[in-house]
Amino acid sequence: AEDAEEHIRAAREHGDAAPNYFKVGDEMLMLPEVFSILDDKAIKQDFPHEGNAAEEEESRKSRWWGRLYIDGWPQTVQYMRAHFGEPPPAGMRPMLLADPIDACQPLVNAEEIQKYDAIVLARRGTCTFGSKGKTVLAAGGAALVIVNNEPGNMHAPGPDAHDLKLSVSMVAEDEGNLLVGSMQKGQHNLTRRALLSRLC
Repeated sequence: AEDAEEHIRAAREHGDAAPNYFKVGDEMLMLPEVFSILDDKAIKQDFPHEGNAAEEEESRKSRWWGRLYIDGWPQTVQYMRAHFGEPPPAGMRPMLLADPIDACQPLVNAEEIQKYDAIVLARRGTCTFGSKGKTVLAAGGAALVIVNNEPGNMHAPGPDAHDLKLSVSMVAEDEGNLLVGSMQKGQHNLTRRALLSRLC
């Protein structure tokens, strides 16, 4: 960690872009910028014209963030797309908790995930974001939404899963924990959920 901080400090002192480090266990790894599928040109795109399906589809595929709409939930939940994976799927889909919740081992509920073409909600930690994505893809999930384990949100790096054919996104810790808690307690009948990108 100290070497990573020194590397970042030195880059800034020389006027270079700070390298992007992330922690895996006790090790600090660097994410090369080339490993991001997020296109900075998308930040400058205009809003799609209402009713223009082609512009709306392009916006959904290229935006760096979006909103998770959940039937029966009082508000939308903002998500940040990962630096790897596919754009979020369109349409309404069930959401299921990963079992185990960290999605670091084969999912016990893979059959149910496949049956409903479900979006899988998992907690951050224990293994890399790429490992979680591969586990959910192997279980037949439509997308992976990771609940952060620290305040704030981020675009998750995935140098070990750059070509993953699955949408991976992250939601903030507080909102994600509310979702997980509600689903674990069965307090909300969240029978229809959607991962839909919308510009706000």
